[in-house]
Parts: sequence; C-alpha cells; structure tokens
Amino acid sequence: MADQNDYRKYQGMDFAEIPSDILDRDSNEMFAYRAMDDDARAAQLKRDAAYNNRWAVPDHQGDLDRWATDSAAVRNSVRCDLDIAYGNGERETLDILHPDTDGPAPLIVFLHGGYWLSMTKDSYSFIGENFVKKGAAFAAIGFGLCPDISLAAMVDQVERAILHLWDNSESYGFDRDRFYLAGHSSGGHLAAMVLGGGVSGNPSVPPETFKASVIVSGLFDLAPIAATYINNYIRLDDAGVETLSPLSHVPPTGKQMGPLILGTGENELSEYFLHQSRYASAWIENGHQLEMCDAAGYQHFDVPYDLANADGALHKAFTKLIDWR
Repeated sequence: MADQNDYRKYQGMDFAEIPSDILDRDSNEMFAYRAMDDDARAAQLKRDAAYNNRWAVPDHQGDLDRWATDSAAVRNSVRCDLDIAYGNGERETLDILHPDTDGPAPLIVFLHGGYWLSMTKDSYSFIGENFVKKGAAFAAIGFGLCPDISLAAMVDQVERAILHLWDNSESYGFDRDRFYLAGHSSGGHLAAMVLGGGVSGNPSVPPETFKASVIVSGLFDLAPIAATYINNYIRLDDAGVETLSPLSHVPPTGKQMGPLILGTGENELSEYFLHQSRYASAWIENGHQLEMCDAAGYQHFDVPYDLANADGALHKAFTKLIDWR
C-alpha cells in the first residue's frame, strides 16, 4: 500500500505516477479527486498536500492524544474556571487557569488551531502550565467552527471573548497593563487578525492593548488556502480572502504595537515558512518589533510543546517579554 502520509512523494509528480489508492480515497478533508480530469486532479492533489499537516505527520493522532491527556492533567492540578460563557453560542466559552499568586496577574490569551474546522480549547491547557507556575493567568478561548459559522464570525467571537476578559479583568484578577496574546496554526491567523484590528478595523479592545504576542505556525495569506480542500469548509470568495487575510491588516506604521514573536517548527510544511516570511517582512516594514524564533526538531503537531515547555526556545523568548513584576 502506498504511504498516504508522505506528502513529499506526491509533490512534483506527474498524475500517472501518483498511487491510485491516494487518488481514490474518500475523505472529509479532501476534494473528490475522482470527479476531476487527470490534470486537474493531479494539480489539486499537490495544492492540498502543501497544506495537509495530517498527511505530513503520520503519527499526528499520537500528538493530539498527548495534548488532550496533558491538558486534562493541568486542569486537575491548578486553580481554574472552566467553560465561562462570553456569549450565547454553544462554543462561546473560555477557560482560565489561575496562578497561585497575590495581586493582579498578567494574562496570556490563547487561540487554538485546527484549520478553523476542528479542535477545541480543551486540548490546549497544557500550554499554560509553566506560564501559570511563573505567575501568569492563561485563558484558552473557545469559538465556533467552520462551516457552522463563517470565518468572519469566528474573528468576531474571538474579539468578544477578549472584550469579556478585559471588562471583567478586576474580578478575574488580571492586570490590564499586562495582557498578552498567543496562537497556534489557524489560531495564529486569528491572533494576527486581532493584532490587525479584526474585520471591522475598530475593535472594542485595541490591538495595542497586548504588550507582546507570539504566533506559532501562523497562516497569514488565505489566497493559497482558498485553493485547497480547506475551502470546502471555510468557503471564502475573493473578497473574503482579502478581508480575512492578516497580510491585508498589518498594523500601520506609527501604531504603537507590542513586540511580536513568530515561530515555526523546523519540520513544518514549506508553506508555513512562506507565510511567516511574508508576514514578518510586512511587520518589519511597518516599523514594528519582531523576533523570529523557529523551533528546531519540531513538526506541526508537537511544536506547541516548544511554547509550553520551560526549556523551549519559544517559551523562553515569550517569557522574556512578559512583565512579571
């Protein structure tokens, strides 16, 4: 049987060379290749493979299971408030992990990945553990998923969650002068949209509120993604691509933004490096402070541990930007 997980085998191949069991597989994650002619099918497969992290990482389920197990353990070991409603939607909830400290604490707002169509906040508590031990609060945001809601509505939900945390900062024990933002993968896209002022450009909580941010394996240009199987779920047209691409919303020159860390796992799909490079260039061109911090030896599904672990390069870099007082 062909190795369906090794996407590198299929990039650059002629259609006739691509194994039939790859082309004929049925999957909710992919276009129905059999409905296309040979040339179109081969071209589509290559576009899809360039963004299919699960093809690229054979043991991705092992990583996802580890996230869930480690996150449950963290929630059982620290003081936390779970499933706090910030709206009326089923997924409009957030979790807060609290430090064992006195006085207002810095807050890290975290946005989860899943290509906007899967995963939940529950699998990401593990990222907060060592930050909480150092004295920061950690809020993992839940939000609706495509295609049940639009990507624009998802950005709006994230902004409303942030506003809820801001409005209730005193009762939750947060220091408004020490808000920080983090996101992984499609959550990195959402974080970048927040930093760019959201869809409206006039958010209730200004993006400069965040004293520093870290985006891991972020996605910043939706044009190539709209040409893949993912658009079966996020359903973007040309106008949506423009409106919802962070590259179209880089904070302008003169905006007093906090420093940003961009990081990607060494073994990520090459498209992630292209996204990061283009966004980094735009961020620097507009005069904002940027640090690049790629994670050696990591792929898409284990790179969150470089942010979570106390000895991780991303964790150390972000920790240095947090005002611990």
